[in-house]
This record gives sequence, C-alpha cells and structure tokens, in this order.
Amino acid sequence: MDLYLQFGHGMMEHCKKLIQSWKEGTVILSPRDLASDQIKNLSAEIVKLNGRMLLDPQLYDPRANHHRLIDHKYWPTDF
Repeated sequence: MDLYLQFGHGMMEHCKKLIQSWKEGTVILSPRDLASDQIKNLSAEIVKLNGRMLLDPQLYDPRANHHRLIDHKYWPTDF
C-alpha cells in the first residue's frame, strides 16, 4: 500500500521526517501553501531523501482567487 502525504500549512519538516523515516514516500505539494522557491527547495530535499513529489493541480485553475495561489509569477493576470 502506498501512502501519499497531502502537503498543508506547516508541514515541511513533518514531510521530510516521515520520508526519511520510511526511506520512501510521495508528497503532494500545494502551490497555495508554498512559494515558488519553497516548492523548488522542498522538492529537491524530498528527492534527496528517496521520496517523490507531485504538484497539486489547484495550480492549473485560472479562476482561483486564493491570495497565496495567485501570487505565483506564472499566474495569468488577465483572466
């Protein structure tokens, strides 16, 4: 059985510790809860710990209005 960790606010250290403990695992990163540099850095750390990461598809909803989600540089400004 595979267990996927859905990332949420305040979970960076929890995810790293669990992946390190389990020696594997998958973390679903949330662009709503992480800045672009945090996504890049945490992804690298998870992979280094033999984990995998996925990016939550909320990233691809151009009608979203969550302030942290629409702050990403690649978010359309004219939608």
